Amino acid sequence: MKNLRVWQKAVIIAIAFSVPIVVLLYFLVSEQGIAIDFGTNERKGLEYLAPADKLLVEVQQHRDFMAAALGGDASFKDRVTAKEAEIEASFNALGAQEKKFGAAFKTSAEFNALRQSWQDLKGAGAKLRPEQSFARHNKLIYDVLHIIIRAGNSSQLVLDPDVDSYYAMDACIFKLPKLMEDVSQARGFGAGLLAKGGEISAADKASLASMKVRIEESLREMNDNIQYGLEANQRMSSTLKPAIEYSVSATNEFLDQLDKKILTGQTPQVTTGDYFSAATKAMDVNVKLADSQAVVLDDLLKARIDRFNQQRLISFVAVGLSLIVTFLFLVFIVRSITRPIAHLTMVAERISLGEMDAKIDIDSTEDIGELAQKFRRLQVSLKAAMDQVEGQEGDKS
Repeated sequence: MKNLRVWQKAVIIAIAFSVPIVVLLYFLVSEQGIAIDFGTNERKGLEYLAPADKLLVEVQQHRDFMAAALGGDASFKDRVTAKEAEIEASFNALGAQEKKFGAAFKTSAEFNALRQSWQDLKGAGAKLRPEQSFARHNKLIYDVLHIIIRAGNSSQLVLDPDVDSYYAMDACIFKLPKLMEDVSQARGFGAGLLAKGGEISAADKASLASMKVRIEESLREMNDNIQYGLEANQRMSSTLKPAIEYSVSATNEFLDQLDKKILTGQTPQVTTGDYFSAATKAMDVNVKLADSQAVVLDDLLKARIDRFNQQRLISFVAVGLSLIVTFLFLVFIVRSITRPIAHLTMVAERISLGEMDAKIDIDSTEDIGELAQKFRRLQVSLKAAMDQVEGQEGDKS
């Protein structure tokens, strides 16, 4: 170090102070990058869930159509055939997502098993007894729900760190699918009983009553869940509040019909078609609510990613500007030291060559200025000594 010039020592000092800043920037940007990757992966999960949710609703519809058709209502048979074509299209759409994300989400084996189960169920078709059809559809629907949760886990959606987006995620993956399945089961089971005609047994009424209780609980949980999300972010209200109100209203209308026209009294007071329509209305509004939640969640994730990208840019700019300002300040300080030293060096060189009147142009009062002042006194003393020596030599001559 002792052999280094002033500017070299200053550069070393600047580097020593800059290294911690750069290291801290690295860790900060790394954390921001992790958050960005996290949100990006969540959005991939949402992309995968879109066709999976559609498939879930269509399989539920197929189960309920089959329940009514096998119960004896021939008007539902054409709906079964049409729905099977739609389910095939949804499997193809989900298969496209599998090609993109299946390996990362670890859903490929479940998807292949799910598709095979559907083919087996479709092949059995009308050969099944009503209770067999209902049970096998339930197993298929359970598998669809399972693959939805698997994708939510693998894409880290279930680990969402923000309150508003967490509740939106919880509604999309857990609360709304559960509510829709509870409503759909009551729709299919009740439609199958009504299609048979006549009185409904006490055991079947007890099953319907149990389904009604599950729907009420699921509806309450869903409503509470979304309200918590709205408390965390009121900006979601304009999108979600109307959808929530429609969901609660339509679901309660269906429950009221189920209670008053089937569970109360010995003979049902509603036709299969009317009952199915009321349940389907409740299903449809809940599907729309789920779609709205997915849009809100995607918007929240995109906003979070944009925010972290902006913060990362600001971090780079702030540190970059700080380093530039530090460099300029360093240059200024070094020049304020080296230029006076260079000037004194030049003056010393001129004095050594006999130019005793060399002018020292340093007027500051700091350390270099004090050195220049002492240099001037030395210059005066040297000049006086030289004059004295010259005078003595003149006297001798």
